[in-house]
Amino acid sequence: SGLVLSGIYSTYQSQQRSLVGTGFGQVDAPRGAYLEPRLEAATQYASNINLAEDSAGLTTGDGTLTARTIRIIALPEGSVDRVLATGGARFQAAGVDRGIDGDDLTLRFTQPLALQQLEVEGSAVLRQNIDKGRSELGAASIRIQFRSAAGKVAPDQMTAGGDAFFAFTGNAGDTMRCQADTLRARMDAGGRFPTRTEGEGKCVLRYQRPARQERIDASGQRFGVDFFPQTTDASKFRMEGGVNARRTVGDRWSETASDFLSGEFSAADHRQLSSLVQQGDVRFRDATRSGRAKETRLEGDLLRLIGKPVVESEGVVIRAAEMTYEQRTGNLRCTGGVETVANPANAAGPKPIVPLGSGEAAGQTVYIHARTVELDQAANRVTFSGGCRMTQGRNVLTAARFVWNRQDESFTAEDKVLLTATVKAQKGPERRLEVQSGRMAYNPARRRILFEQKVRTTSADGEMTSDSLWGYFEEGAGLRKLFARDRIRITQQAREATGDRAMVDLAANQFVLQGSPARVVDRAEGRTTQGVQLTFFQGDDRIRVDSEAQVLDMD
Repeated sequence: SGLVLSGIYSTYQSQQRSLVGTGFGQVDAPRGAYLEPRLEAATQYASNINLAEDSAGLTTGDGTLTARTIRIIALPEGSVDRVLATGGARFQAAGVDRGIDGDDLTLRFTQPLALQQLEVEGSAVLRQNIDKGRSELGAASIRIQFRSAAGKVAPDQMTAGGDAFFAFTGNAGDTMRCQADTLRARMDAGGRFPTRTEGEGKCVLRYQRPARQERIDASGQRFGVDFFPQTTDASKFRMEGGVNARRTVGDRWSETASDFLSGEFSAADHRQLSSLVQQGDVRFRDATRSGRAKETRLEGDLLRLIGKPVVESEGVVIRAAEMTYEQRTGNLRCTGGVETVANPANAAGPKPIVPLGSGEAAGQTVYIHARTVELDQAANRVTFSGGCRMTQGRNVLTAARFVWNRQDESFTAEDKVLLTATVKAQKGPERRLEVQSGRMAYNPARRRILFEQKVRTTSADGEMTSDSLWGYFEEGAGLRKLFARDRIRITQQAREATGDRAMVDLAANQFVLQGSPARVVDRAEGRTTQGVQLTFFQGDDRIRVDSEAQVLDMD
């Protein structure tokens, strides 16, 4: 009628092939299986009970265990120590949609028969579905520590090793996947939701938000993820140790390398990444530019570069105290002692910005300093503001504001413009030329430079003022001639001249002045010469008077 196994306080009913008693509730040995109690002769307690062949089952208050073979290990006093399940083992928790699968599974108990630990070896996978999403933990091996809560046991800590991963999926389809050689996770008091997970060794972190077409992939040596209460939604994450990350939003992408990476999600919208911080020799690149800094902070699509940031694009290098880069539009703002370096000799870089002076500087590196630099990607325009200074070779241009149009390489300077350049003469040494004005514009297609608004030109030959002044840079020779228009006044050591139009041949020290009429006053001799066109030379008393004016310049 039955065999009483007092060691586990259960009764074996041979007709039903099951164990019934106060311990597990029910142990099933299906038809064709066998139950083999092995009794210790000295103490007469059951040290092993095997249920084998096909599918054995065991039900406790914590859940149901199934496997090809289940083995119950008892202690000398008759209590259950552990249960071993081998061959396609599965444990389905009671009361929640949580199951764990693996090749071999071990349940360990404390007394009175309280589940203390669950161990799974071989292709271990833990899956849990809840009303706010689902989670999945997989590895070569998983160990789960349980704690008592409200009279029931619940998962407390989980450790996974060997190609371990922890994946979380929200109802909106957003996913967070963590991979590492070793993973640890801590659950909340109810054992249903994760509060924190950590990983070490060859770590990979992936976040996907399909609704925004956003994805973040990061790799490093260690990571940690915290979660919003009662959800599987990550609240913050961090990664350190040789971190490499890639972020894509639609068809836009950016890649970074750093020592440390951390991110936070919005409490109002768990799917919204509110900030992403990287520290320690940060390097980044995207489709248009690359750069580096001590620290970067991403808020939405706005990337701040802090700590000696450097950005490079198409042969142009920018350094500043701080930079703000809008990744969606490609706009860049730099502040705090900004230095821009452009190398015209670089085939992949820009054309010469302004080939100043005598022409030998045209292929030399251009240095531009300003307090603020703004790059408008859509307009392909760079604006320099505040104490602007551009140096190329021995030539210097200063102004309150520079504007560089990258589309046609045109360049303008505004407000208190001063150009200091070196010019060649046909005979004698090189000379310095200074031009002051309210505005300057350079057209690279015509190699034409134009000064406007109260123009003052100064050299060793004297001084000339006019409403406008322009000239052309000759290949290999630089600025050879200057042309002036309206309210022209030329002041030299012994004479003064006025007119409406003028041409200055810098190499030949020649002046051609036109007007109605043009006048030259020799102060030393008290002589005035006037005519439609006057031609005179520096250091020469001769003045040629023409009755008809020649065309000086088509402009």
